[in-house]
Amino acid sequence: MREMMADKVTINSLIISESNGRKVIDTTVDDFLKGIAQIPDSVSFEERLIQIKTTNSVDIATVSASYEFYMNKGFTHNGTNVFTLIYIDDKWMVAGITDTRQYP
Repeated sequence: MREMMADKVTINSLIISESNGRKVIDTTVDDFLKGIAQIPDSVSFEERLIQIKTTNSVDIATVSASYEFYMNKGFTHNGTNVFTLIYIDDKWMVAGITDTRQYP
């Protein structure tokens, strides 16, 4: 995954819950990738994409996808993922990831 990311990628999450309100969390690329790699094999997860929208020009694009997230077959949260991509060295690279996480 790291090879698909530009230098200095920004990763932000807006956590929304009725009990705790709204909170923005910034994550480094290393922590993001480490978190994915550390998910135990015993944990099953699925992110179901609901609706995908794209916009693009010659050098920049965005992909927005609403989703539902399930862990061990149980619903945990839903939200929207937004990826910003830039065209560098003849390939598209991820420049930013922003998501919302709405908890019941």
